[in-house]
Amino acid sequence: MTLLKTPIAYIRARPGLPVDVQRELAREAGCAVIYEHGEHKRRDMRAEWLKGLGTARDQVAWVARLDVLLKPKSELPAGTRPTRDFAVALAAVAAKALKVVEGTTGASSAISADWQDRVSWAMHRATGGTPRDIEAQRRHGKRGGAITRSRSVVVKWQSRPWAEKRRAAGVVWRDPECENWQEARARLPDELRELSFTSLWRLLGPRDPRRKQRTR
Repeated sequence: MTLLKTPIAYIRARPGLPVDVQRELAREAGCAVIYEHGEHKRRDMRAEWLKGLGTARDQVAWVARLDVLLKPKSELPAGTRPTRDFAVALAAVAAKALKVVEGTTGASSAISADWQDRVSWAMHRATGGTPRDIEAQRRHGKRGGAITRSRSVVVKWQSRPWAEKRRAAGVVWRDPECENWQEARARLPDELRELSFTSLWRLLGPRDPRRKQRTR
């Protein structure tokens, strides 16, 4: 029987997904070590992360979102396309890790259907594609409506009349008895239960602001 080690994370700031949010998600996922892009100016931290996964295929490779694996264009070798770099990096991770997990969606390389959708999405981002705007999302059905509703909820709860309720929700969000953010979210008022981790983090703050991440 092979005992799994704790997940190892790689984080890099992406649009709509700052590193602080990624660190919090990584801690929630139980990541013992976090490799952060730009942490060392002269070292490629994505490459260091790959080395840290070892060769036994008993580690879980964790990223908040697959497009975190994309390198800034300024760091790509001359003539290298972002899509090729992403494909090579993802293949290298998959070859070394037991599985690759996307923290914001829960998608895993061990579950082929969801995983292929997420890889396709990240490849689209690598080509320079961006998510459709809210109006376009609305025209394309339920997903757009969900995004619009979530943003409306956040705006309402950020307003002054809702300050007391927001503070009360924050106490629940940071309750140490909740083992993870999903459990904490389940105890929040009904309309907040529909929000993503990122939205709740921005509205209510970190779950444990005193806890320090372990980086390498």
